[in-house]
Amino acid sequence: MGDKFQVITEFVKTRNYKLLEERLHADFLMIREEGLVTKDEFVSYLSGDLVGDNSIILLDYKCLLENEDSLIWRDIFDVPDVGQRIFTTSYDTFKDGLVWRSMLNKK
Repeated sequence: MGDKFQVITEFVKTRNYKLLEERLHADFLMIREEGLVTKDEFVSYLSGDLVGDNSIILLDYKCLLENEDSLIWRDIFDVPDVGQRIFTTSYDTFKDGLVWRSMLNKK
């Protein structure tokens, strides 16, 4: 496991949003089915999903590929308020050592 996925692992364990924000490029964008998400929107979206009575329950996550420019990882989580189990694959590209673009595929 490399440094890029280690940051994911640390965030999952600590929910340290400052760490997350520090690792996102100023021009960060996430591509989702619902549209483009900016850096601030992404942090807000995560905090909404990870905090409170209806927060998601992370079951597993693993690194599929990590190199100098990319990180591909998969996670599985339950969404209690809608009774769904979701599998996601995330592809992150890096610029200046920070996450610059992220694309998320949900099943």
